[in-house]
Amino acid sequence: MTEGGTKDRVLSAGDKAFAQYGAALAVAPAHSRALIGLARAETLAGTLQIAADPRLGMATVRKGLGALRRLPPAVRDSPETQVQEARMERLIAFSEGNIGDFADALTTLEHPRQVYEQIAALDPRNAPESD
Repeated sequence: MTEGGTKDRVLSAGDKAFAQYGAALAVAPAHSRALIGLARAETLAGTLQIAADPRLGMATVRKGLGALRRLPPAVRDSPETQVQEARMERLIAFSEGNIGDFADALTTLEHPRQVYEQIAALDPRNAPESD
């Protein structure tokens, strides 16, 4: 990810995205697309940070989770948003494991597990095979 300045380009693009989403949210604090975009940008930045500094990466991903949790209930409760939230929580749990907070990591993984179980139950591709 660091070859040819790729990481720097990604972080620079993330900074631009933060500025754009921040401006949109200053005008309309509950703008769903801006909140989702901000959450995705924070997730990308946090993912890049986790390798060098898991605590910093966790803090960044948690900011993104905060944006998702500000969504109106109809958007927040959608399967797509639930999966995005679960993925972000998995990143946090991964980081907790990296710094040795295994009990916290297990607790953090509980919600994503529930989300995946609910979605799997609704997806015919996940139905048990019959003999």
